[in-house]
Amino acid sequence: MIDSWSKATLNNYIEINNTLSYREESSEEEVLIELVSIMLDVEESSVKEMPYSKFSEIIEKTKFVSEPIPYSKKQTVKIDGITLKRIEFKDLEFGAFVDLELLLTSKEQHFNNLPEVFSTIYRRIEKEGDSFDKEKLELYSNWSKSRSELFEDLPIIEVHSTLVDYLAFRTKLMSNYEGLFSEKEEFDEPDYTGLSSKEVEEIKKEERVVKWGWHILLLKLANNNPLKIDEASNMPLGMALNILSMMQELKIAQ
Repeated sequence: MIDSWSKATLNNYIEINNTLSYREESSEEEVLIELVSIMLDVEESSVKEMPYSKFSEIIEKTKFVSEPIPYSKKQTVKIDGITLKRIEFKDLEFGAFVDLELLLTSKEQHFNNLPEVFSTIYRRIEKEGDSFDKEKLELYSNWSKSRSELFEDLPIIEVHSTLVDYLAFRTKLMSNYEGLFSEKEEFDEPDYTGLSSKEVEEIKKEERVVKWGWHILLLKLANNNPLKIDEASNMPLGMALNILSMMQELKIAQ
């Protein structure tokens, strides 16, 4: 039975957060039944048939979901006997950073994207480091989706601190490059009542720009050549943002 974060997997964490995120739409009893179902790894129907005394006893043990997850300094995880290490965030490729942005700012609950987020950050070690050269991690490729399911069974306490650290890094980065880009905001469906067809088209055009904003930045780095998108994606994050900032300030290729 899962009665603490130390016993929960990443998949359990996702299930718990999805249950809690719909708390306003569900009754308290429905939420508790779902939580107990997750904790015991049984169908909800089995929970509903449970004696009330046992149900109440388990409910007391659901309180851990409101507690913070212990922070871990661990930099590596092991999956199927293979060690993966989290890349230093400053060493992320621009394409990997863009993918992380899309995953973490998705309209859907970002919790569901965490396996792919961690799959993007954790890399195989291609070459061990020594006192003269630091280790070499694999470059970002199209394996993040195919590997993501492998992260679901990892203990949440092994990877959650990576999410905490990355979000702190992201906040600082957004502040440092505030003039280049700003936080994406969620908006309700616009009301076009009383607007002319031209005004409506302008609004929709702006929506399309927001939708494709990160891809537009990639295209700028690729000098508007779609065939060079891969090269732009592999550019180190800091270098890419500095070049984009320079292009913006000097109005190059705008």
